[in-house]
Amino acid sequence: MRLAVITGYVIASLFALCGLFNTVQFCMYGSYATVGDFISGLLIVLHPLAVATIILLLVQILCRSGQQSSPAENMQEQRPQQHPDSSRAKERDSRHNTPQRYFTISEESPATTPAEPSPNEVPDTTQEPAPESEEKLQFFKLR
Repeated sequence: MRLAVITGYVIASLFALCGLFNTVQFCMYGSYATVGDFISGLLIVLHPLAVATIILLLVQILCRSGQQSSPAENMQEQRPQQHPDSSRAKERDSRHNTPQRYFTISEESPATTPAEPSPNEVPDTTQEPAPESEEKLQFFKLR
């Protein structure tokens, strides 16, 4: 791939130089009577510059496509080899493979939704709510 990139850059630079020299020569020594003659001559002279631009874009695409596959290969090369019986390696692998949950998600869904009290009724606040079990309080535990 390096040879293709180097060759592409060399060819693109040659086309660009030829296009620049032709453009300078056309502007300094060209004979054009009308604007149409000038534009048609300029388009012909600028053709090598357009080819150089296309070749340069193709080389850049080639370089970028080569970079996309290399980070995965680099990660495999940089990762140190670990012993299979190492407890730290097993712990690290298990942490990366399982999602962590900070809050417990109750899988129980209420069968019915409680009816909303009418605005005229006063809610009964004399009953204290039942304390929740120890299992549900996993994030903030009080002693």
